[in-house]
Amino acid sequence: MTAHSRALQVALRESRSVGFLWLGLTVLATLAGPFGTMDALAPGPRAGYWGGVIACAIGLHFAIRHMQHYLPAHRASALAGSVAYAVILAAGIFGVNVWLFPGWQGGDIASLLWLIMIVLVVAAAVHVGMTRLRPPQVPDAQADAHDAFMARVPLSKRGPLIRLEAQDHYLLVVTQNGSELVLMRMADAEAALQGAGLRVHRSHWVALAAITRVERHQGRIGLVMQDGAIVPVSRSNLPRLRAVGLLPA
Repeated sequence: MTAHSRALQVALRESRSVGFLWLGLTVLATLAGPFGTMDALAPGPRAGYWGGVIACAIGLHFAIRHMQHYLPAHRASALAGSVAYAVILAAGIFGVNVWLFPGWQGGDIASLLWLIMIVLVVAAAVHVGMTRLRPPQVPDAQADAHDAFMARVPLSKRGPLIRLEAQDHYLLVVTQNGSELVLMRMADAEAALQGAGLRVHRSHWVALAAITRVERHQGRIGLVMQDGAIVPVSRSNLPRLRAVGLLPA
């Protein structure tokens, strides 16, 4: 499984979990009617109110989590993110309630501070619950091998792989961000990148996603790659191309 497929599967699982979380919290808040919404709103508008508030809360959570990727991984940044989340969300709920419900009881600073504390406690409880319920991560040996291979490439040249070419004791690693020579055997690279591409020649490995077309010239097969190179395919490796559908069976 490639890194792209793994990321897509994780994103799909997370989106389903977020959808169920939004629905469950919306139903719960609609039935409970906290912060005076039970008396102020009929069931339909109350469901719309809480559906919107919870959607904003989830969106704010992901926005802050995204911003934290650019900060050092430290407890202080995590704490600052939690506090920012609670303050922004509580202030938003506070402002919406004051605007929607004239004469709403609780429209003072003391109530705002109390609301911020409630949101902080709830956010902490949800975080602990999600951490407990999250299934343990199973080490992916193939992903580790792929990451170890890419660690040999300078950071500025790392990117989606296009092809590898053996040059004496070195490999020319070609990515969408450039190329670099690394000291490595082709057999070791092929083992590390299993599933992402094919060895099509004694001196060439190609990423399946980077093949633009297959060419025939004087009875020989060549693969045109994203970087414009034409990679030769040895006769002994033609069955591999047929197996992945690049050549007719």
